[in-house]
Amino acid sequence: MGLVERVTHILGALRASVASILTPFGTRLARALAPVGAPLGRIGRRCGRLFLHARAQRALHIVSAVAVLASFAAYASVWLGFNQPMLLNPDLQSDDARTILIPFHRYDSDPALADDPIANEMLDMVPLGVHALYRVLVPFSDVFVAPKIVQALAFALILVAGAVLWRSRRAGLGAGVLLVFFLLHDWFAVERISGGLPRAFGFPCFALWLAGILANNRWARFGAPLISAVSYPTVLLLILAAEGLYAVRGLGSSSARVVWRRLRRYAVLCAACLVAVLPAALGSGDGGPVHTLEQAQLEPAFGKSGRLWILPFAEPSKVFLETYIDQLLPRGESPVDAVRDAYGNNAEVWATTLFAGLLLLGLMRLGPSPTVALAFTAGAVILYLLSRVLAFSLYSPERYYSFGMRMAAMALLISVPARLFPALRRRPRAILTNSVAALVLLLVWTTTGHGQKAPSGMFVNANDERPLHDFVRTLPKNARFASHPMDGDGIPYFGARATMGTFETLQPWFVDSWRRQKDRCHATLRAMYATQQSDVLAYAKEHGVTHFLVNQQRYRSNFAAKSASFQPFTSYARTLVSGHTRQDFVMGKVPKSAIVFQTSKWQVVDAEKLRQAWQSGAAP
Repeated sequence: MGLVERVTHILGALRASVASILTPFGTRLARALAPVGAPLGRIGRRCGRLFLHARAQRALHIVSAVAVLASFAAYASVWLGFNQPMLLNPDLQSDDARTILIPFHRYDSDPALADDPIANEMLDMVPLGVHALYRVLVPFSDVFVAPKIVQALAFALILVAGAVLWRSRRAGLGAGVLLVFFLLHDWFAVERISGGLPRAFGFPCFALWLAGILANNRWARFGAPLISAVSYPTVLLLILAAEGLYAVRGLGSSSARVVWRRLRRYAVLCAACLVAVLPAALGSGDGGPVHTLEQAQLEPAFGKSGRLWILPFAEPSKVFLETYIDQLLPRGESPVDAVRDAYGNNAEVWATTLFAGLLLLGLMRLGPSPTVALAFTAGAVILYLLSRVLAFSLYSPERYYSFGMRMAAMALLISVPARLFPALRRRPRAILTNSVAALVLLLVWTTTGHGQKAPSGMFVNANDERPLHDFVRTLPKNARFASHPMDGDGIPYFGARATMGTFETLQPWFVDSWRRQKDRCHATLRAMYATQQSDVLAYAKEHGVTHFLVNQQRYRSNFAAKSASFQPFTSYARTLVSGHTRQDFVMGKVPKSAIVFQTSKWQVVDAEKLRQAWQSGAAP
């Protein structure tokens, strides 16, 4: 028995089992309602005639639209209140801003870092479209306000996707509201959008593509992958995989001409996306090839205690389902906390059952087919498999379930309720769709909460080290800092001065750039834990280091533990400090005349003044 016959047999048996349960129940129910059957029938017929009346439909349409908009407005007010700091406060930024956004200081009104090799390495990681956005925005704002504008554009793209559904004859207002709601309700989607990084366009491009599919809007459907090609290519692959599988739907029943026409459009789309993504795929060449899996397995930076922690790979059977149902797990405040708490006692069971019910609804032809959700799920799974087989040519395999499974779940949550009544005329269908959308929105909000997690992706606050960074900005543009790799992350972004490499700029993906980064970091660690003054001065001269950022806490009695960062640098630092006492490290007892800025934690040491002080024999 083939796969199709086996599935048909299973669905037939399932249908028969359901019918065997429902038929006796229906008979007993009919007997129980027999005495009131006639009055109820008359009431039903009168309500039906009233519903078919044009004026009544207009009134009900307005009421249903107001209901779904009011429900969404109530949720949006809570969402905006929770996320206001993320949306408006330029002092709050994503932690990865210290990786992706530092090169854009070169476009500021007071340019900096234009000649910094590390900033140039980070710029190679920015897709063409996002680069263009910051190239336009930074001169008129700065690198702290521009991310807020970019993330606003990403959220606006979600609203555009909702408007595509709203204006569609096939969908309508309720479908558009559901799409926007589920995108905003997912904490992970909000965190990825916040900060205005390239990943900010992942979920909005998915929303636009899904809206294009449901509304049969080709501009939205094919525009979404093109936007993702120049903003976040990982999601481009997810969309193209789903689009390809969706193009061959009904292969056994549709005519060959129809399928061929779809495939031709798909081929043209793939070619256009390839042209758009080519500059990002080629890069500058300075980074070298991506690490292969065999190389990464020998590189501690990819392991659990390393910079990335993507090896060993996660167990798909565990993370796929957890990620798929994550949005329907309780998170945040609810309008009725008692309902959320009751739901939370068995949240995973309820969430899994809901998704299974939506699938069953379509597979048993009791509702719209979940084809688009199944196509996206299958595409994400296939890409995950390929990303492991071809690791790491398709970037991190984690992206294909952390993004892909959530997007697949949203496709199911949105596409089925949005198309429940396709046979009805437009206005009655709109009334029922709006009512279902309002009910789903309120049900999800009440049972799972508002869905958000603090601090909504804003893990970095400029105020935390503002005195230090304000001082750094007063230094000459050619200043270059050396520090322990866990200490200087804020200097390039908030201080706009170069470093020798820190946690956020140590990126192991490319072979050649990672070799350079390791060499720089090893040299810096040798200087920070040097026992001879001459070694520090030689390092500063060789690498053009003008200042040292010294974390005084790293030179106390627990200096061995405080030398740790991540592999392979933790092990390297441990070898440097092994067999020494805290008094041996010359950077732990810097002469006061060389310190140009100091707090209880930090010392900024001028390399030239340090040379002069040591040559003159100045005491610490």
